[in-house]
Amino acid sequence: MIFQPLSPRMLTVTTDLSLILFLVCAAALQDDPAAPAAAATAATGAPDTPIMMSVWSDAPGAISLAQWLAEQPPDDSQRLSIEISYRAGHITAAFVKAQALRQSAGAAGANARVLISEGERDAAMAQLVQDHAAPVVGEAATGPDIALQ
Repeated sequence: MIFQPLSPRMLTVTTDLSLILFLVCAAALQDDPAAPAAAATAATGAPDTPIMMSVWSDAPGAISLAQWLAEQPPDDSQRLSIEISYRAGHITAAFVKAQALRQSAGAAGANARVLISEGERDAAMAQLVQDHAAPVVGEAATGPDIALQ
Protein backbone atom coordinates (compact mmCIF):
# COMPACT_ATOMS: atom_id res chain seq x y z
CA MET A 1 0.00 0.00 0.00
CA ILE A 2 1.35 3.36 -0.99
CA PHE A 3 0.91 6.32 1.33
CA GLN A 4 -1.03 9.16 -0.23
CA PRO A 5 -1.49 12.55 1.39
CA LEU A 6 -5.01 13.28 2.62
CA SER A 7 -7.18 15.42 0.44
CA PRO A 8 -8.37 18.76 1.81
CA ARG A 9 -11.91 17.35 2.05
CA MET A 10 -10.68 14.41 4.13
CA LEU A 11 -8.76 16.75 6.43
CA THR A 12 -11.94 18.76 7.01
CA VAL A 13 -13.90 15.60 7.93
CA THR A 14 -11.15 14.44 10.30
CA THR A 15 -10.98 17.87 11.94
CA ASP A 16 -14.76 17.96 12.38
CA LEU A 17 -14.79 14.51 13.95
CA SER A 18 -11.99 15.37 16.38
CA LEU A 19 -13.78 18.58 17.39
CA ILE A 20 -17.00 16.65 18.01
CA LEU A 21 -15.10 14.11 20.12
CA PHE A 22 -13.52 16.92 22.14
CA LEU A 23 -16.92 18.55 22.80
CA VAL A 24 -18.49 15.25 23.86
CA CYS A 25 -15.62 14.56 26.30
CA ALA A 26 -15.77 18.10 27.72
CA ALA A 27 -19.54 17.81 28.25
CA ALA A 28 -19.13 14.45 29.98
CA LEU A 29 -16.51 15.86 32.35
CA GLN A 30 -18.68 18.86 33.11
CA ASP A 31 -21.65 16.63 34.05
CA ASP A 32 -19.58 14.48 36.47
CA PRO A 33 -21.32 14.71 39.88
CA ALA A 34 -18.02 14.14 41.69
CA ALA A 35 -16.42 17.20 40.11
CA PRO A 36 -18.29 19.85 42.20
CA ALA A 37 -17.58 17.95 45.43
CA ALA A 38 -13.91 17.67 44.55
CA ALA A 39 -13.78 21.35 43.70
CA ALA A 40 -15.49 22.26 46.98
CA THR A 41 -13.07 20.09 48.94
CA ALA A 42 -10.13 21.69 47.18
CA ALA A 43 -11.52 25.15 47.92
CA THR A 44 -12.21 24.52 51.63
CA GLY A 45 -9.22 22.29 52.29
CA ALA A 46 -11.43 19.86 54.26
CA PRO A 47 -10.50 16.22 53.68
CA ASP A 48 -13.06 13.69 52.44
CA THR A 49 -11.94 11.03 54.89
CA PRO A 50 -11.63 11.36 58.64
CA ILE A 51 -8.12 11.74 60.05
CA MET A 52 -7.29 9.36 62.89
CA MET A 53 -5.87 11.33 65.80
CA SER A 54 -5.50 8.73 68.55
CA VAL A 55 -6.20 5.02 69.10
CA TRP A 56 -7.05 2.96 72.20
CA SER A 57 -7.15 -0.82 72.37
CA ASP A 58 -8.38 -3.16 75.08
CA ALA A 59 -5.12 -5.10 74.99
CA PRO A 60 -4.06 -6.82 78.23
CA GLY A 61 -2.45 -4.29 80.57
CA ALA A 62 -3.88 -1.26 78.72
CA ILE A 63 -5.43 1.63 80.60
CA SER A 64 -9.21 1.89 80.67
CA LEU A 65 -11.14 3.77 78.00
CA ALA A 66 -12.16 6.45 80.53
CA GLN A 67 -8.51 7.00 81.55
CA TRP A 68 -7.44 7.20 77.91
CA LEU A 69 -10.18 9.73 77.13
CA ALA A 70 -9.17 11.82 80.14
CA GLU A 71 -5.61 12.01 78.74
CA GLN A 72 -6.80 13.29 75.35
CA PRO A 73 -6.96 17.06 74.79
CA PRO A 74 -10.56 18.26 74.38
CA ASP A 75 -11.51 19.06 70.79
CA ASP A 76 -15.08 19.55 69.56
CA SER A 77 -14.10 18.64 66.00
CA GLN A 78 -13.16 15.08 67.03
CA ARG A 79 -15.53 12.13 67.11
CA LEU A 80 -15.10 8.97 69.18
CA SER A 81 -15.60 5.75 67.25
CA ILE A 82 -15.63 2.42 69.10
CA GLU A 83 -15.20 -0.72 67.01
CA ILE A 84 -15.87 -4.15 68.47
CA SER A 85 -15.20 -7.40 66.68
CA TYR A 86 -16.37 -10.79 67.87
CA ARG A 87 -15.88 -14.41 66.90
CA ALA A 88 -18.81 -16.40 65.60
CA GLY A 89 -21.20 -17.22 68.45
CA HIS A 90 -19.96 -14.42 70.75
CA ILE A 91 -22.35 -11.68 69.69
CA THR A 92 -23.95 -11.38 73.15
CA ALA A 93 -20.57 -10.74 74.78
CA ALA A 94 -19.86 -8.14 72.07
CA PHE A 95 -23.05 -6.25 72.92
CA VAL A 96 -22.23 -6.37 76.64
CA LYS A 97 -18.75 -5.00 75.86
CA ALA A 98 -20.24 -2.32 73.60
CA GLN A 99 -22.64 -1.17 76.30
CA ALA A 100 -19.88 -1.04 78.92
CA LEU A 101 -17.54 0.97 76.65
CA ARG A 102 -20.33 3.29 75.59
CA GLN A 103 -21.20 3.99 79.24
CA SER A 104 -17.54 4.54 80.05
CA ALA A 105 -17.22 7.01 77.17
CA GLY A 106 -20.42 8.78 78.22
CA ALA A 107 -19.17 9.11 81.78
CA ALA A 108 -16.03 10.75 80.38
CA GLY A 109 -18.22 13.20 78.45
CA ALA A 110 -17.69 11.74 74.97
CA ASN A 111 -20.43 10.79 72.54
CA ALA A 112 -19.46 7.58 70.80
CA ARG A 113 -20.41 5.84 67.61
CA VAL A 114 -20.17 2.07 68.17
CA LEU A 115 -19.64 -0.42 65.36
CA ILE A 116 -19.95 -4.15 66.06
CA SER A 117 -18.84 -6.67 63.44
CA GLU A 118 -17.98 -10.35 63.25
CA GLY A 119 -14.27 -10.99 62.92
CA GLU A 120 -11.51 -13.46 63.60
CA ARG A 121 -11.13 -12.58 67.28
CA ASP A 122 -12.83 -10.80 70.15
CA ALA A 123 -11.40 -7.29 70.37
CA ALA A 124 -12.32 -3.68 71.01
CA MET A 125 -10.70 -0.51 69.73
CA ALA A 126 -11.57 3.17 70.08
CA GLN A 127 -10.44 5.96 67.79
CA LEU A 128 -10.63 9.71 68.05
CA VAL A 129 -11.02 10.99 64.50
CA GLN A 130 -11.03 14.49 63.08
CA ASP A 131 -14.12 14.47 60.92
CA HIS A 132 -15.05 17.53 58.89
CA ALA A 133 -17.91 15.80 57.11
CA ALA A 134 -21.53 16.41 57.98
CA PRO A 135 -23.24 13.69 60.05
CA VAL A 136 -24.60 10.77 58.06
CA VAL A 137 -28.37 10.78 57.54
CA GLY A 138 -29.91 8.70 60.30
CA GLU A 139 -26.94 9.21 62.61
CA ALA A 140 -27.80 10.85 65.88
CA ALA A 141 -26.35 14.34 66.24
CA THR A 142 -26.16 13.86 70.00
CA GLY A 143 -25.84 10.67 71.97
CA PRO A 144 -24.16 7.42 71.03
CA ASP A 145 -25.11 5.11 68.19
CA ILE A 146 -24.63 1.38 67.88
CA ALA A 147 -24.40 -0.24 64.45
CA LEU A 148 -24.17 -3.97 63.72
CA GLN A 149 -22.49 -5.17 60.56
